[in-house]
Amino acid sequence: MDGLTDEQERNTFASFLASNTWGPDLPDPTDDPSGDNWSWNFGAQDFTRINGTENNKTSEVGLRPDTEDLNRNDVPDRTNSYFEYELNLDTTAANPLRVGGGYRRVGAAVWYQYRIPLNAFKNKVGAPDFSLIEFVRLWFTGHDQEIDISLSEFNLIGNQWEEVKRNDSSFTISVVNYEDNYNQGYTSPGGVKREQDKTKPDEEVLGNEQSLALNFRNLSDGGYRDAIKRFSYRPLDVFSYREMKMFVHGDAHFSGRADNATAKIVVRFGSDSLNYYEYKAPVYPGWDEPRNSVRIRFEDITALKQGRDSTNARVVIPVKNGPDSATYAVLGEPTLTRIMFISVGVENPVIPGQDTASVSGQIWINELRLADVDDTPGWAYSVSTSVKFADLGSVAFTFSQVDPYFHSLETRSGSRQTVKTWNVSAALAVDKFFPESWNGTSLPFTYSHSEQVFTPLYNPGSDVLVSKAADLQKENVARRTGSETTAESEKQRILLEAQTVTTSDTYTLSSFKFNFPSDHWLVRDVLNRIGYGFSYTISRLRSPTVQYQTAWQWNARINYAYTFSPDNYLKPADIFGASLLPDDLEQLQIFFNPITSISTGLSMVRTRRQERLRLLKRESDPVRSLSASRSLQFGWKLTEGGFLNLSGDYAVDIGSTLVHHEVNAQGRQRSFSQILEQMLLQDQLINFGRDNGYNQSFNINTRPRVPSWFGLNKYVTLNFRYGVSYRWSNSFQQGELGIATGWGNNITFGTDFSLKSFVESWFPSPPSAAASAVPTAPAGRRGRREEEPDESLPVPVQTAPETEAPKDSIPSPPGEGLIGIARTFIKTPFLDYDKITISFTQTNSSQNNGVPGRPGFANLFGRVPFLQDAKFGWGPSRAYQLGLVSIPSAEITDVFIKSSFPFIGFSTNANEQVRARVNGAGLTDAFSQSNKLSLRTSRDLWSGARIDLNWNLGWDYSQSRSSVADSLGRVTLRSFASGGAIERSFLTFPPTFIFSMFKSGIADVKKKYDDLKAEPGTDDEKLSRAFEEGFESFPLLKKLFGAYFPRVNYSFRWDGLEQLGMLKNFATRVSLDHGYTSSYRTTFKSSSGSAMQTESQRITYAFSPLIGLNVTFKEVLKGNMSANARYGSSVSYDLTPSAKTIVETVSNEMSVTGSYGRTGFEIPLFGLALQNDIDISFTYSFAKNSRMTYDTKINNTLDDKGTPGEGSTRTQMEPRVRYVLSSRVTASLFYRYTKIAPDEGGSSIPGSTTNEGGLDVHIAIQ
Repeated sequence: MDGLTDEQERNTFASFLASNTWGPDLPDPTDDPSGDNWSWNFGAQDFTRINGTENNKTSEVGLRPDTEDLNRNDVPDRTNSYFEYELNLDTTAANPLRVGGGYRRVGAAVWYQYRIPLNAFKNKVGAPDFSLIEFVRLWFTGHDQEIDISLSEFNLIGNQWEEVKRNDSSFTISVVNYEDNYNQGYTSPGGVKREQDKTKPDEEVLGNEQSLALNFRNLSDGGYRDAIKRFSYRPLDVFSYREMKMFVHGDAHFSGRADNATAKIVVRFGSDSLNYYEYKAPVYPGWDEPRNSVRIRFEDITALKQGRDSTNARVVIPVKNGPDSATYAVLGEPTLTRIMFISVGVENPVIPGQDTASVSGQIWINELRLADVDDTPGWAYSVSTSVKFADLGSVAFTFSQVDPYFHSLETRSGSRQTVKTWNVSAALAVDKFFPESWNGTSLPFTYSHSEQVFTPLYNPGSDVLVSKAADLQKENVARRTGSETTAESEKQRILLEAQTVTTSDTYTLSSFKFNFPSDHWLVRDVLNRIGYGFSYTISRLRSPTVQYQTAWQWNARINYAYTFSPDNYLKPADIFGASLLPDDLEQLQIFFNPITSISTGLSMVRTRRQERLRLLKRESDPVRSLSASRSLQFGWKLTEGGFLNLSGDYAVDIGSTLVHHEVNAQGRQRSFSQILEQMLLQDQLINFGRDNGYNQSFNINTRPRVPSWFGLNKYVTLNFRYGVSYRWSNSFQQGELGIATGWGNNITFGTDFSLKSFVESWFPSPPSAAASAVPTAPAGRRGRREEEPDESLPVPVQTAPETEAPKDSIPSPPGEGLIGIARTFIKTPFLDYDKITISFTQTNSSQNNGVPGRPGFANLFGRVPFLQDAKFGWGPSRAYQLGLVSIPSAEITDVFIKSSFPFIGFSTNANEQVRARVNGAGLTDAFSQSNKLSLRTSRDLWSGARIDLNWNLGWDYSQSRSSVADSLGRVTLRSFASGGAIERSFLTFPPTFIFSMFKSGIADVKKKYDDLKAEPGTDDEKLSRAFEEGFESFPLLKKLFGAYFPRVNYSFRWDGLEQLGMLKNFATRVSLDHGYTSSYRTTFKSSSGSAMQTESQRITYAFSPLIGLNVTFKEVLKGNMSANARYGSSVSYDLTPSAKTIVETVSNEMSVTGSYGRTGFEIPLFGLALQNDIDISFTYSFAKNSRMTYDTKINNTLDDKGTPGEGSTRTQMEPRVRYVLSSRVTASLFYRYTKIAPDEGGSSIPGSTTNEGGLDVHIAIQ
């Protein structure tokens, strides 16, 4: 424990050892001065050295490192929080916690059983919680000499049963079982066997068997006590069973006669104390069968509810074919489908003619169970048919029925009701009856009628058969009135009211338009481009609770769309002449009508529902709704073929409610014509009611053209997009405080630069030998050449021997040698990249509440920019709707140039904002921004090999403001919080193999942290800095390019490996993959204007994969075979500076897959030649996850050794064979092996091994 060996301890304590005299009373500690050696032999009773740590590697328990972190949360817990219990082990004194044992067998020890109630703690330190118990500590005290104490079991136990009356001295519950109470005479009921432990098939290990004990003492005459089991969260449904059974055991002194019963067992179950079923019977000594066997027939006990005069009366009848004096009883309206409790109690019966006397004893109950499941077979069917009348229309009909007992494999029982559904529909193409000149007209009409009838077996919410209840009611009415007609009518009423019937009729003109045969522009471009839609649905309903319900709904819409001619432009080159314009503007087109397309629409929905409940004497007030939705969209384009080429689109959707037009001032329903009068030509042309929703989007797109200077337009492309969506909503109940607004925009900029093509002109290729050779024309048909050679060209002279290759006689141009050197040492390594892609994306969003005024459409289009300010009552300003400011009423007051990105800034009058005019109204303004900058490029390394490089940088920012408004809408800031994050691609390598030369890893973080201790700043800041610098593999890049410069990540692929060596003999395609990604992310936050503080840091790197091999083999047995193998690794480090803890998470994965497939081979079978396919696959995967925590020690140094945390290893293997016999028959055979093994370092994940196998056969019937 002191970290010293025995020899080091003897040197350290030499003076102490020499100054003392050792003897029997004081043993010589020379062998182990610190007393920290481990020593123990299996079976020994001396445990004095079992907790020693030195040399504990000789024990198997020493293979697991010791730790003081009992709950393994990897942080020191300095708060004491626990319950403390005290147990008196004095066996001579009475102890209510001692519930068993005390029997001495010959030659055996005496065992005692104790049960300590969890709520009977002696002390409570801190704030412990029974829902979070992490460890138990046990110690013994109060003895002055050595004693031997053995513990057999130490368990947490519980009971789902509880006493109804707590802390009652006359009644308690407990359990008795075979293991603990065998010597007290416990026996199991007849037929109940102890379960064998099947996990040990080579041993006969039997499990325990127990009963619930009802202990009663001095229970007065007529007294009753019971225990209860509740089903509060999920009521119990026993409807699918016919019986409830239970074994009962009585004490030996109980009476054996029913008319002189010592005690009675009482079983109750239902929804509450006023609604329950009851079974009561005398209890006889022992497991007296069948007299002590409880058997409750549900059919008999539920029949008690029929024919009662009042549900408040308690009805009691004898149990048919049951034990003597056994009775059934019912109170209220219990149901077997919703049992909220089951109680079992004991009653001291009052016996007429005998003196009152209390009774004491114990009753055991065992095997409370449901029996005789209702397995009545169920059925279901459906039929459908359809008829099509050419292209004029069609008729379809469907019918289905499901009986009460039918259920799917996933459900345990049927629906207990007969469901009949039928539907008929018809479709007619009315436009087919129009003349041919109306071609393009569309007028499809559909009609459908559907009915659904639910006929339950039992009364709703009850367990009484509807048919029996109807027959019983018929008998009662006939007996009371003497009229069979009246009685039959009453029976049919009950049967009818138990049903649920729904019907609906739908008439639809889903999408129709007219194409009038006219070429007049008003008809061609207006009337013929209008589309319509209409549907009307009426439904009717009756049910056990609803006498009748009628609901209808209609939907109507109208829309218009027009696309303008793309030739509505002017071309300056045609007007002024191409010679007067720059070359880049020769194709410039200026659109005199910038609108390219426009569409608008209007839809309205009106509904009404009216009903009468059976328990009410009048109709309920009707439920009405009337709403409208308007939309407008248009696209635009200003120029094309110029420098900017601006285009975009705009869209708005407005939702409103007109339900206040449904009734007049007196609350009476208006007719539809009166509603139209309220909408048209009142205070405006069309009054669409009160707006409650507004959604708007605005987008600008441009692909700027790069000037053709130096041919840059051939190599550089640019694109830019700005889009913003604005939303407004109004909750009328909250007034101005219920109006909320928000917007979100997206700014995208990108450019592509073809670097390789651009620099190619700097390094011209040398003329080829073919190009420098004298061209020779083919001979003509007459054997002579058509052209004579050019005598001006130099004639090649052969100066080398005939065996040498001829040399080019054309002299090299001056400087070619330098160009070749530059191509080799400059272009190829640094400039030979195909394309460089740079993209920048920024997203912003703002959320605000308490914004007075309208949606703001008039402020966007009805005010002159920079000349007219937004009107307060019209809603948010134009700048807010376009996503330029985050305060709804703010306006841009000045625009100026900045020296930093985005180089354009503006000032606003946000400090003059006006919000909801509600005194004390709480306002929340939230703003967030996210930025991402990336650079990507790629190049070929050699034939088939290619590398992709990328750099990424991102930064986020968010802020939240909490304010309060006064009655004039003036805002006072209450609190302000902000935060953000910076993330960039990173470069770090594990400190293994050759990568250790980069000096990046947790050990370097420790070294950096130690080096920074002398510098100013907080420990959190130093650890944060050491974390980043310690994992940086190339710290020089930070010095050269700054702290936020991203590092390169890459991926590599090499195709064509099948051409190498022996691979070409068996493979048609082989490729190799390798990839590396890494990132560094830091988050920070601030509140109430304080300085930004680092909240967390995270570094990740992954080889995905470290190596990946893909192989496609040549044809094997006339089939195709391929294989794939991959190995990858990912590591993440998370630092929370305030906790001074670094958590390392490592994941290593390996996978191997192989597949073989063959198609189209024939197997003759019974004279048939069937086409067969076969697929064989094999998959193997191995994944290992581990976790390590690095803490700072007390002396403020980082522990780079780490503490292992949870981890696991998962291995999976699956061979699979899929066989296709024909197009209709497919079979698959598979086996899957899965093993999960926890780490030895302290994982709490349980290990498991799973073997699965199966055969899937699919036969297509259709």
